[in-house]
Amino acid sequence: MKCSAHIKAELQNCTSKSGFVGHEHSICCIIIEVLENICRYIKTDEIMKRILILIAAIACLSGCGKIIDWVPVTFQIRVQDALGNDLLDPANDNRWLAGTTIHFRGIVVDLDETGITSPITKDMSVTYEGFRLEKGEDYYFLAFGQFEGATDYDEESFVIYWPDKTYNVITYDRRINNRKGGAKEVWKLDGVKCTSPIIIVR
Repeated sequence: MKCSAHIKAELQNCTSKSGFVGHEHSICCIIIEVLENICRYIKTDEIMKRILILIAAIACLSGCGKIIDWVPVTFQIRVQDALGNDLLDPANDNRWLAGTTIHFRGIVVDLDETGITSPITKDMSVTYEGFRLEKGEDYYFLAFGQFEGATDYDEESFVIYWPDKTYNVITYDRRINNRKGGAKEVWKLDGVKCTSPIIIVR
């Protein structure tokens, strides 16, 4: 039986398109070589050859597309009053924000509330843009980051100090699962579990 040239070509095409490098690429190269050896040297019946080739091909092809573009992490905080009014909206007079700072890993960052921007959601590259005011589809929020998305965070804490001398502590825990291509995130506001974007009521 001739070695299935189209299978080899497909495997090579898969590794190149998926951007495999290093360990992943080496594995696929080894599997391709195994396929060739099966076709050239194994003395067995045609059915067994086909089964072995199929198993090897599935093993390699199943790894295609597993290079993960992790979305960068950006901390998002909304601020509302007890009635649900957006206290970050300039229409609601958000001048009270002046002097707000965030403390993270021993660094103090001042809030930039002058240049309101809209978040970029499709760019996977990490670009640190500081502590700023951003506008979502129907609300405003404070954004801090970006930070690397392809890493774990172990109970990282950052503290927002408001102009009236009050503060809120936000804790972030993240565990990457490369095998499943996902991450488990836990957010806490002042010790209580919450969701993102975090909503602070003042």
